Amino acid sequence: MEYFEKTIKLDKLHLYGLWDPHLGSLFCRVDEVIKIVDMILKDPYGKCIIGGDTGDYIVAGIKDRRFDVNALSPEFKTFVELERGIRRIFKPLADEGKILHFHSGNHEEVLIRQFGDFMAAMCDDFGADYGLFSAITKLYMPKGSCKIYSAHGAGFTGSRSNDPDQRTSVLKRFLETKMQRKAVADFYLMGHTHMLEGFPPVDDIENRHGPDGRWYAVNVPKKPFFGVCGSYLAPWDSKKWKDENGDTHGAVCYGEKKMYDPAPTGSLMVEIDECGKYISHKKITFEPKDL
Repeated sequence: MEYFEKTIKLDKLHLYGLWDPHLGSLFCRVDEVIKIVDMILKDPYGKCIIGGDTGDYIVAGIKDRRFDVNALSPEFKTFVELERGIRRIFKPLADEGKILHFHSGNHEEVLIRQFGDFMAAMCDDFGADYGLFSAITKLYMPKGSCKIYSAHGAGFTGSRSNDPDQRTSVLKRFLETKMQRKAVADFYLMGHTHMLEGFPPVDDIENRHGPDGRWYAVNVPKKPFFGVCGSYLAPWDSKKWKDENGDTHGAVCYGEKKMYDPAPTGSLMVEIDECGKYISHKKITFEPKDL
């Protein structure tokens, strides 16, 4: 786990969790990725964590059982083409000081194991911090501070239940138990599951045994914020096209093959005040009509 300290000279912070773009996949919604980058650039309070699986990285020449030649984006078929595209899209955020840090995800790890840590080189070129898989970031705001634990994330039992309410409930329990065991923080952010959900801090009341032998309802400190930061990989999609020879090709995305539920693509934005306290959060999604 990495550790960073950052001074934020703003009276509030809009922290964008930009996880799982999966650039390079035929099913990546590239237009949406460009839109969220542009939104962060135009937001005077905006900063972001880029949480891994920035590229799909299952490209030609890579040893991976998930490789599907029909699912490659026409403009990002090789690692070199993909890396150029990622740098072109995200470099403006680095140039404006909008990136708190990058994480690597399980898709980057496929290449890192085979060819070395290209993510470290890209972060060096960007002048951005590299949080590896997980990191604690202490933010010094004008009137206080807060800690953020962020990680690429992992799957969890029940994440693909057919009941959305049950799935959300299981997700919340997973975050409250597994993530809090890793570090003490005020905000916990992860991705990987491609779900988009935020759980704000809430006041808890517990029954506690008093010194007089009676039971009392006692307010306990607020729980931290938990967020799962979405994805830009279409969860339910298929495409057909003809090549230059007129032959028809087709591909179906992984989520549709596995019969996962359709889910929105997008990011999570958390608003933090000048004391480092939670104000609100927002799911940022783009409707198809806007693409």
